[in-house]
Amino acid sequence: MLDVRGSRAEGRFSGRLLFVFARPEDPGASAPVEALRMEAFAPVGGSRWSLVARPGRVRVVAPSERAFAEGRDLTEFSEPVLGVSVGIEEVVALLVGIGAPVGDPTLARPVGGGGAMRLAAGPVLWWDRSAAAPQVRRVEGARYRATYAGDWRSEGRQVPRRFEVSSSGVEATLEVEELRVNAELHPEAFRLQAVPGFRQVTIRELARSLVEARERRGNSASR
Repeated sequence: MLDVRGSRAEGRFSGRLLFVFARPEDPGASAPVEALRMEAFAPVGGSRWSLVARPGRVRVVAPSERAFAEGRDLTEFSEPVLGVSVGIEEVVALLVGIGAPVGDPTLARPVGGGGAMRLAAGPVLWWDRSAAAPQVRRVEGARYRATYAGDWRSEGRQVPRRFEVSSSGVEATLEVEELRVNAELHPEAFRLQAVPGFRQVTIRELARSLVEARERRGNSASR
């Protein structure tokens, strides 16, 4: 569970995000992430939306809009709603402190000076070369930037406690409230059922409705 605070063009925001992801049991699987669940909560109140994504398949349910949507690409939802265009692998990479999917390490190439490396997909990673437990400090890609503070590797933690993400649409700080690694998951953790009576819309239509609702809340709070 992450506490999220930041700013967008329409003003400041805060909330909580739940992330759950599963690695494939088959080490030879083509995708490094089998499934991802995300859920957004208001600072005080219930769920604003829930999302389950697998490679090539995404479903979102938004109780406040009494609607659900299905699509193929997580970026269709993440860019307008979260302000950062990220896919499944990128979300997990941000959470575990890598910042960007590494892919085939043989395709990575050094960038002038110290601990910097350009990945095949384009992002550049800066890391501590001299530290006892090297860790990524900064990532700069075409669609977002991420920075990681503190010495979480040398302190024995498996993931960063706090990191910052920015893009053309958002500046956000994410801080871990609760972490469970290798937790047993309920069989229904990655199944998201549409509630009877909810209308089906497209991913982009649902994203637009959620953004408009967020803007209305922001305008009401500023009065």
